[in-house]
Amino acid sequence: MRAMFGINGTEMLIIVIVALLVIGPQRLPEYAEQLKEFVKLLKRRADEAKGSLRRDFAEDLPDVDWKTLDPRQYDPRRIVREALQEESQAQASSGSRKSTGSTAAGSSSDEAAAAQLSPVQRYRAQVALRDAEAAPPFDPEAT
Repeated sequence: MRAMFGINGTEMLIIVIVALLVIGPQRLPEYAEQLKEFVKLLKRRADEAKGSLRRDFAEDLPDVDWKTLDPRQYDPRRIVREALQEESQAQASSGSRKSTGSTAAGSSSDEAAAAQLSPVQRYRAQVALRDAEAAPPFDPEAT
């Protein structure tokens, strides 16, 4: 759980209880009213600032649909799956062009069959071709 100002939930509860004891039941309605007015003031100021920004930048910035930019709507698994499907479809179409074109030494039935494999099957085939004893490639500029 995230701590606000370095205070966890239990410590916050203790602070609220101590504040209620210090304020007392006689002054509690008065302070609650002041808190309500303060929150209303903050909301009013935020609305004024938002309106001011809209007036100042209305012609410069188009209306943005913020719901489409919400990161909670993106499923990384779906994005990766769609990217892999697009990649496999692109490779399948390029593989079919190679097989319909001239039959040079580079294009063979093995390449056409490899283009029809799913991404997982291609990955497993690549793993089988790797030298298990060799060190993985290292790029010192990658960090």
